[in-house]
Amino acid sequence: MPNMASALPVALGHAKESLLQNVALRSGWEIAKPTTVGLLITYRCQMRCKQCDIWTWSDRRDELSTEQWKAILRDLRRWLGPCHVQFGGGEPFLRQDLVELFSYASSLGIVPGTTTNAIAISSAKTRELMDCGLFNMNVSMDAIQPDKYEYLRGVPGAFGKLMSTIEELKARQRESNSRLRIIVKTTIMGYNLDQIVPLLDWVEQQGLLGIRLQLLDQNLGEERDPHWYQKSDLWVKEPAALDAVIDAILERKGRGAPVLNTEAYLHLARQYYRDPSSIGIVGGRCAVGWSAFNVNANGDVQLCYDMPSIGNLTRSTAAEIWHSPQARERRAQIARCRQSCIQLCRVQRSLAENVELFCRLVGIKGKGGKGAA
Repeated sequence: MPNMASALPVALGHAKESLLQNVALRSGWEIAKPTTVGLLITYRCQMRCKQCDIWTWSDRRDELSTEQWKAILRDLRRWLGPCHVQFGGGEPFLRQDLVELFSYASSLGIVPGTTTNAIAISSAKTRELMDCGLFNMNVSMDAIQPDKYEYLRGVPGAFGKLMSTIEELKARQRESNSRLRIIVKTTIMGYNLDQIVPLLDWVEQQGLLGIRLQLLDQNLGEERDPHWYQKSDLWVKEPAALDAVIDAILERKGRGAPVLNTEAYLHLARQYYRDPSSIGIVGGRCAVGWSAFNVNANGDVQLCYDMPSIGNLTRSTAAEIWHSPQARERRAQIARCRQSCIQLCRVQRSLAENVELFCRLVGIKGKGGKGAA
């Protein structure tokens, strides 16, 4: 299981590239490499979530083979050096080779993580996960009340399976002395406002690494509509109720609760849900053109998920794609973009906040909960 020895080179590389990304953002010089690498290895998903459309993408089922993904991992390691790669989907555990890919990435010096609904993780798989080099598991979970969770996920009985998987993962951690970092990812919605603080309390009681909140966006894959939120049943329509939740989260964070968001991001949530159109240029220009490298199930690469592909890793290397005319065109498009956007890929953390996050990830106790992530 990766620890400080394996995470430190990644953190140092991340710090260096973050500085270069800031220079590249201002100058346009191609001197930086991405620090957020995501592999969307399948579009398949067994859930029917209200806030996501990926499970409807029946026409997008092309997936690369195990050997093709291994070739991509080798290419990324040659180009980026020690790095963190997040495997996602769809639901990544619907691929039977996922643990094999975790192990292979780890053998190359890549620190692998994953984002999952955790429903497809069998009992046998929980044991394999303790010995494959997996660093972090982000579990999507938007409610602690079973009926609310299953309404949002659209699958009866899913809550019981999730709880069973979490308990098995914790049991395997105790048996193997594993330090797999389990993080709960929760989208703030009007429907689950009353679930956010109880979820944080549950995460703390369970001894999980933390909770990371994100804001509701238009469903991935839909044609962009500036008025989408006005039609959404999930949108936060009671600002005072949201304020009370944000205040409670900030209070708990201030006394050490494991909230993996910056205070600035949490405050910005108030503004976003009142008027999302006011968020477009908050925090300056979007850096995703220099910080992100997102690989889709068929090998297509995107910088921003709202913009077209810049190449395919089955035909070109990662470095060739990063420095391609298509990438330059996309970065220029991103620089001109004024679309309302407050997704986590836009979050910029200070050096102190990055240090605090690193300490939490590798198990070094910091000062209370004043830092952020």
